[in-house]
Amino acid sequence: MSGSNRFDFLEIGEAPPTPVPSADGESPSSASYRLVEIVGSHGVALGEFNSPAAVAVDASGCLYVADRYNHRVQKISPDGAVSQLGVPGEQGGQFRSPVGVAVDNRFHLFVLEQGNHRLQHFNPSGLFLHAFGRRGQQLGYLNSPCGLAMDRYNNLTVADTGNSRIQQFHSTGKFLSVIGKSGSDTLGLHKPQAVGVDSEGHLYVADSLNNRLVKLSATGALLWSTSGEQSAVGRLDQPSGVAVTARNTVLVSDTANNRLVECDADGNWLAEIRLRSPGLTPLRAPQGLCVGLHGDVFVADSLNHRVLRFKTT
Repeated sequence: MSGSNRFDFLEIGEAPPTPVPSADGESPSSASYRLVEIVGSHGVALGEFNSPAAVAVDASGCLYVADRYNHRVQKISPDGAVSQLGVPGEQGGQFRSPVGVAVDNRFHLFVLEQGNHRLQHFNPSGLFLHAFGRRGQQLGYLNSPCGLAMDRYNNLTVADTGNSRIQQFHSTGKFLSVIGKSGSDTLGLHKPQAVGVDSEGHLYVADSLNNRLVKLSATGALLWSTSGEQSAVGRLDQPSGVAVTARNTVLVSDTANNRLVECDADGNWLAEIRLRSPGLTPLRAPQGLCVGLHGDVFVADSLNHRVLRFKTT
Protein backbone atom coordinates (compact mmCIF):
# COMPACT_ATOMS: atom_id res chain seq x y z
CA MET A 1 0.00 0.00 0.00
CA SER A 2 1.21 3.48 -0.80
CA GLY A 3 0.94 5.79 2.19
CA SER A 4 0.63 9.31 3.51
CA ASN A 5 -0.27 11.00 6.76
CA ARG A 6 -3.33 13.23 6.67
CA PHE A 7 -5.42 14.78 9.39
CA ASP A 8 -7.11 17.62 7.55
CA PHE A 9 -9.80 15.38 6.07
CA LEU A 10 -10.97 14.36 9.53
CA GLU A 11 -13.71 16.51 11.04
CA ILE A 12 -14.29 15.27 14.56
CA GLY A 13 -16.80 16.99 16.78
CA GLU A 14 -19.63 16.62 19.23
CA ALA A 15 -22.60 16.95 16.90
CA PRO A 16 -26.07 17.18 18.43
CA PRO A 17 -27.77 13.84 19.09
CA THR A 18 -29.37 12.33 16.01
CA PRO A 19 -33.14 12.01 16.47
CA VAL A 20 -34.37 8.43 16.48
CA PRO A 21 -38.19 8.47 16.58
CA SER A 22 -39.94 5.13 16.84
CA ALA A 23 -42.59 3.84 14.49
CA ASP A 24 -45.42 4.60 16.94
CA GLY A 25 -44.05 7.86 18.30
CA GLU A 26 -43.07 6.36 21.65
CA SER A 27 -39.57 5.91 23.00
CA PRO A 28 -37.90 3.18 20.95
CA SER A 29 -35.95 0.29 22.44
CA SER A 30 -33.02 1.20 20.21
CA ALA A 31 -29.85 3.04 21.02
CA SER A 32 -29.37 6.74 20.45
CA TYR A 33 -26.96 7.52 17.63
CA ARG A 34 -24.64 10.53 17.84
CA LEU A 35 -22.53 11.66 14.89
CA VAL A 36 -18.92 12.06 16.04
CA GLU A 37 -16.79 11.88 12.90
CA ILE A 38 -16.95 12.84 9.23
CA VAL A 39 -14.23 11.31 7.06
CA GLY A 40 -13.45 12.45 3.55
CA SER A 41 -14.77 14.63 0.76
CA HIS A 42 -15.09 14.36 -3.02
CA GLY A 43 -11.81 13.88 -4.85
CA VAL A 44 -8.98 11.61 -5.88
CA ALA A 45 -6.31 12.39 -3.26
CA LEU A 46 -5.71 10.10 -0.31
CA GLY A 47 -8.51 10.58 2.18
CA GLU A 48 -10.91 11.67 -0.57
CA PHE A 49 -13.59 9.49 -2.16
CA ASN A 50 -15.73 9.06 -5.25
CA SER A 51 -18.99 7.34 -4.25
CA PRO A 52 -17.73 5.09 -1.44
CA ALA A 53 -19.76 1.89 -1.43
CA ALA A 54 -18.68 -0.15 1.59
CA VAL A 55 -16.77 0.04 4.86
CA ALA A 56 -15.11 -2.38 7.28
CA VAL A 57 -13.18 -2.00 10.54
CA ASP A 58 -10.51 -4.40 11.79
CA ALA A 59 -9.65 -5.37 15.36
CA SER A 60 -7.07 -2.56 15.63
CA GLY A 61 -9.62 0.09 14.66
CA CYS A 62 -8.40 0.66 11.10
CA LEU A 63 -11.12 1.69 8.66
CA TYR A 64 -11.25 0.23 5.14
CA VAL A 65 -13.29 2.03 2.48
CA ALA A 66 -14.29 0.65 -0.92
CA ASP A 67 -13.70 3.84 -2.92
CA ARG A 68 -15.89 2.72 -5.79
CA TYR A 69 -15.26 5.06 -8.70
CA ASN A 70 -11.67 5.78 -7.75
CA HIS A 71 -11.23 1.99 -8.20
CA ARG A 72 -9.27 1.49 -4.99
CA VAL A 73 -9.55 0.63 -1.31
CA GLN A 74 -8.34 3.12 1.27
CA LYS A 75 -7.14 2.16 4.74
CA ILE A 76 -7.36 4.80 7.46
CA SER A 77 -5.75 4.15 10.83
CA PRO A 78 -7.09 5.58 14.11
CA ASP A 79 -4.29 8.19 14.12
CA GLY A 80 -5.17 9.43 10.63
CA ALA A 81 -2.59 7.61 8.50
CA VAL A 82 -4.02 6.84 5.05
CA SER A 83 -2.86 4.24 2.54
CA GLN A 84 -4.20 3.05 -0.77
CA LEU A 85 -4.59 -0.44 -2.17
CA GLY A 86 -5.13 -0.97 -5.88
CA VAL A 87 -5.36 0.94 -9.13
CA PRO A 88 -7.87 0.60 -11.98
CA GLY A 89 -7.54 -2.64 -13.92
CA GLU A 90 -8.34 -6.33 -14.21
CA GLN A 91 -5.13 -7.95 -12.93
CA GLY A 92 -4.54 -9.22 -9.42
CA GLY A 93 -4.32 -6.26 -7.05
CA GLN A 94 -6.24 -4.04 -9.47
CA PHE A 95 -9.91 -3.08 -9.19
CA ARG A 96 -13.00 -2.17 -11.17
CA SER A 97 -15.66 -0.63 -8.93
CA PRO A 98 -14.93 -2.24 -5.55
CA VAL A 99 -18.21 -2.49 -3.63
CA GLY A 100 -17.45 -4.73 -0.65
CA VAL A 101 -14.70 -5.08 1.97
CA ALA A 102 -14.24 -7.53 4.84
CA VAL A 103 -11.33 -8.16 7.22
CA ASP A 104 -10.81 -11.44 9.08
CA ASN A 105 -9.31 -12.00 12.51
CA ARG A 106 -5.83 -12.42 10.97
CA PHE A 107 -6.10 -9.00 9.28
CA HIS A 108 -6.50 -10.53 5.83
CA LEU A 109 -8.56 -8.31 3.53
CA PHE A 110 -11.23 -9.43 1.05
CA VAL A 111 -12.47 -7.06 -1.66
CA LEU A 112 -15.58 -7.59 -3.79
CA GLU A 113 -15.57 -5.97 -7.24
CA GLN A 114 -18.70 -5.21 -9.20
CA GLY A 115 -16.86 -4.40 -12.43
CA ASN A 116 -14.62 -7.49 -12.43
CA HIS A 117 -17.31 -9.81 -10.96
CA ARG A 118 -14.93 -11.35 -8.42
CA LEU A 119 -13.44 -11.39 -4.93
CA GLN A 120 -9.78 -10.70 -4.19
CA HIS A 121 -7.82 -11.81 -1.12
CA PHE A 122 -4.89 -9.81 0.33
CA ASN A 123 -2.54 -10.47 3.24
CA PRO A 124 -2.12 -7.94 6.10
CA SER A 125 0.62 -6.13 4.15
CA GLY A 126 -1.66 -5.63 1.15
CA LEU A 127 -0.03 -8.35 -0.96
CA PHE A 128 -2.40 -9.95 -3.47
CA LEU A 129 -2.89 -13.66 -2.75
CA HIS A 130 -5.62 -14.90 -5.06
CA ALA A 131 -8.90 -14.05 -6.76
CA PHE A 132 -12.05 -16.10 -7.22
CA GLY A 133 -15.25 -15.67 -9.16
CA ARG A 134 -15.85 -14.57 -12.72
CA ARG A 135 -18.82 -13.29 -14.68
CA GLY A 136 -21.52 -15.89 -15.23
CA GLN A 137 -24.55 -17.72 -13.88
CA GLN A 138 -22.90 -20.99 -12.84
CA LEU A 139 -22.43 -21.77 -9.17
CA GLY A 140 -19.42 -19.88 -7.90
CA TYR A 141 -19.68 -17.30 -10.70
CA LEU A 142 -20.92 -13.76 -10.10
CA ASN A 143 -22.78 -11.06 -12.01
CA SER A 144 -22.35 -7.46 -10.84
CA PRO A 145 -22.20 -8.36 -7.13
CA CYS A 146 -22.86 -5.53 -4.68
CA GLY A 147 -22.58 -6.76 -1.07
CA LEU A 148 -20.16 -8.74 1.10
CA ALA A 149 -20.36 -10.07 4.66
CA MET A 150 -18.09 -12.32 6.74
CA ASP A 151 -19.25 -14.65 9.52
CA ARG A 152 -17.38 -15.66 12.66
CA TYR A 153 -15.84 -18.61 10.80
CA ASN A 154 -14.47 -16.24 8.13
CA ASN A 155 -16.82 -17.59 5.48
CA LEU A 156 -17.88 -15.00 2.91
CA THR A 157 -21.47 -14.26 1.88
CA VAL A 158 -21.99 -12.33 -1.36
CA ALA A 159 -25.06 -10.51 -2.65
CA ASP A 160 -24.83 -11.74 -6.25
CA THR A 161 -26.98 -8.89 -7.48
CA GLY A 162 -27.11 -9.48 -11.21
CA ASN A 163 -28.04 -13.12 -10.63
CA SER A 164 -30.65 -12.21 -7.94
CA ARG A 165 -29.20 -14.68 -5.45
CA ILE A 166 -26.89 -15.06 -2.44
CA GLN A 167 -23.73 -17.16 -2.62
CA GLN A 168 -21.43 -18.30 0.15
CA PHE A 169 -17.72 -19.09 -0.14
CA HIS A 170 -14.94 -20.32 2.10
CA SER A 171 -12.15 -17.78 2.48
CA THR A 172 -10.01 -19.95 0.19
CA GLY A 173 -12.53 -19.34 -2.59
CA LYS A 174 -14.26 -22.72 -2.39
CA PHE A 175 -17.96 -22.44 -3.27
CA LEU A 176 -20.20 -23.46 -0.35
CA SER A 177 -23.86 -22.75 -1.11
CA VAL A 178 -26.40 -20.68 -3.01
CA ILE A 179 -29.70 -19.14 -1.90
CA GLY A 180 -32.28 -18.04 -4.46
CA LYS A 181 -32.67 -18.27 -8.25
CA SER A 182 -33.06 -22.03 -8.54
CA GLY A 183 -35.84 -24.37 -9.59
CA SER A 184 -37.08 -24.63 -6.00
CA ASP A 185 -36.61 -20.96 -5.17
CA THR A 186 -39.56 -19.42 -3.32
CA LEU A 187 -37.77 -16.35 -1.99
CA GLY A 188 -38.13 -14.30 -5.14
CA LEU A 189 -35.07 -12.17 -4.50
CA HIS A 190 -34.80 -9.28 -6.96
CA LYS A 191 -31.37 -7.65 -7.24
CA PRO A 192 -30.29 -8.00 -3.58
CA GLN A 193 -27.58 -5.45 -2.86
CA ALA A 194 -26.36 -6.20 0.65
CA VAL A 195 -26.22 -8.92 3.24
CA GLY A 196 -25.45 -9.04 6.95
CA VAL A 197 -24.83 -11.99 9.25
CA ASP A 198 -25.33 -12.30 13.01
CA SER A 199 -23.46 -14.40 15.57
CA GLU A 200 -25.81 -17.36 15.01
CA GLY A 201 -25.35 -17.35 11.25
CA HIS A 202 -28.71 -15.80 10.38
CA LEU A 203 -28.62 -13.77 7.18
CA TYR A 204 -30.24 -10.37 6.64
CA VAL A 205 -30.65 -9.49 2.97
CA ALA A 206 -31.35 -6.03 1.56
CA ASP A 207 -33.59 -7.20 -1.29
CA SER A 208 -33.27 -3.93 -3.13
CA LEU A 209 -35.79 -3.98 -5.98
CA ASN A 210 -38.37 -5.72 -3.78
CA ASN A 211 -37.89 -2.84 -1.31
CA ARG A 212 -37.65 -5.15 1.67
CA LEU A 213 -35.39 -6.69 4.28
CA VAL A 214 -35.36 -10.49 4.46
CA LYS A 215 -34.13 -12.65 7.35
CA LEU A 216 -32.95 -16.18 6.54
CA SER A 217 -31.74 -19.06 8.65
CA ALA A 218 -28.15 -20.22 8.29
CA THR A 219 -29.43 -22.81 5.79
CA GLY A 220 -31.37 -20.25 3.75
CA ALA A 221 -34.88 -20.84 5.09
CA LEU A 222 -37.10 -17.75 5.14
CA LEU A 223 -37.78 -16.52 8.69
CA TRP A 224 -39.46 -13.19 7.89
CA SER A 225 -39.49 -10.33 5.44
CA THR A 226 -40.74 -6.79 5.62
CA SER A 227 -43.40 -5.43 3.30
CA GLY A 228 -44.70 -2.12 2.02
CA GLU A 229 -47.53 -2.32 4.53
CA GLN A 230 -45.19 -1.52 7.41
CA SER A 231 -45.38 1.78 9.26
CA ALA A 232 -43.76 4.90 7.81
CA VAL A 233 -40.46 4.05 9.49
CA GLY A 234 -40.60 0.55 8.06
CA ARG A 235 -41.13 1.33 4.38
CA LEU A 236 -37.91 0.79 2.47
CA ASP A 237 -36.93 2.15 -0.93
CA GLN A 238 -34.03 0.35 -2.62
CA PRO A 239 -32.12 -0.66 0.52
CA SER A 240 -28.44 -1.32 -0.14
CA GLY A 241 -26.66 -1.78 3.18
CA VAL A 242 -27.10 -4.05 6.22
CA ALA A 243 -25.22 -4.42 9.50
CA VAL A 244 -25.97 -6.30 12.72
CA THR A 245 -25.16 -4.27 15.84
CA ALA A 246 -23.58 -5.45 19.09
CA ARG A 247 -27.10 -5.38 20.60
CA ASN A 248 -28.37 -7.77 17.91
CA THR A 249 -30.48 -5.13 16.22
CA VAL A 250 -30.24 -4.62 12.46
CA LEU A 251 -29.39 -1.38 10.67
CA VAL A 252 -30.45 -0.93 7.05
CA SER A 253 -29.32 1.74 4.59
CA ASP A 254 -32.65 2.88 3.17
CA THR A 255 -30.85 4.34 0.21
CA ALA A 256 -33.52 6.05 -1.87
CA ASN A 257 -35.07 7.48 1.31
CA ASN A 258 -31.68 8.94 2.38
CA ARG A 259 -31.76 7.48 5.87
CA LEU A 260 -30.91 4.50 8.05
CA VAL A 261 -33.60 2.33 9.60
CA GLU A 262 -33.21 0.07 12.62
CA CYS A 263 -35.21 -3.03 13.52
CA ASP A 264 -34.87 -5.80 16.07
CA ALA A 265 -33.98 -9.41 15.27
CA ASP A 266 -37.67 -10.26 14.88
CA GLY A 267 -38.29 -7.58 12.28
CA ASN A 268 -39.99 -5.06 14.57
CA TRP A 269 -39.10 -1.57 13.40
CA LEU A 270 -37.50 0.60 16.06
CA ALA A 271 -36.21 3.85 14.64
CA GLU A 272 -34.85 5.86 11.78
CA ILE A 273 -31.63 7.86 11.62
CA ARG A 274 -31.35 11.06 9.62
CA LEU A 275 -29.12 14.12 9.81
CA ARG A 276 -31.35 17.12 10.48
CA SER A 277 -29.19 19.28 12.72
CA PRO A 278 -28.19 22.77 11.50
CA GLY A 279 -24.89 22.80 9.69
CA LEU A 280 -24.92 19.08 8.85
CA THR A 281 -25.37 17.89 5.28
CA PRO A 282 -28.20 15.29 5.22
CA LEU A 283 -27.49 11.71 4.21
CA ARG A 284 -27.51 11.19 0.46
CA ALA A 285 -27.83 7.63 -0.86
CA PRO A 286 -26.17 5.85 2.10
CA GLN A 287 -24.92 2.39 1.21
CA GLY A 288 -22.47 0.13 3.06
CA LEU A 289 -22.58 -0.18 6.85
CA CYS A 290 -20.37 -1.80 9.45
CA VAL A 291 -20.06 -1.96 13.22
CA GLY A 292 -16.61 -1.26 14.61
CA LEU A 293 -14.93 -1.17 17.98
CA HIS A 294 -17.10 -0.32 20.97
CA GLY A 295 -20.22 -0.62 18.82
CA ASP A 296 -19.51 2.44 16.67
CA VAL A 297 -21.43 2.45 13.38
CA PHE A 298 -19.75 3.48 10.13
CA VAL A 299 -21.77 4.51 7.07
CA ALA A 300 -20.66 4.97 3.46
CA ASP A 301 -22.59 8.15 2.65
CA SER A 302 -22.13 7.52 -1.04
CA LEU A 303 -23.32 10.61 -2.91
CA ASN A 304 -21.83 12.90 -0.26
CA HIS A 305 -18.49 11.13 -0.90
CA ARG A 306 -17.73 10.62 2.78
CA VAL A 307 -17.87 8.14 5.65
CA LEU A 308 -19.74 8.90 8.85
CA ARG A 309 -19.10 7.43 12.30
CA PHE A 310 -21.86 7.30 14.92
CA LYS A 311 -21.46 6.46 18.59
CA THR A 312 -24.27 4.67 20.36
CA THR A 313 -25.56 5.53 23.81
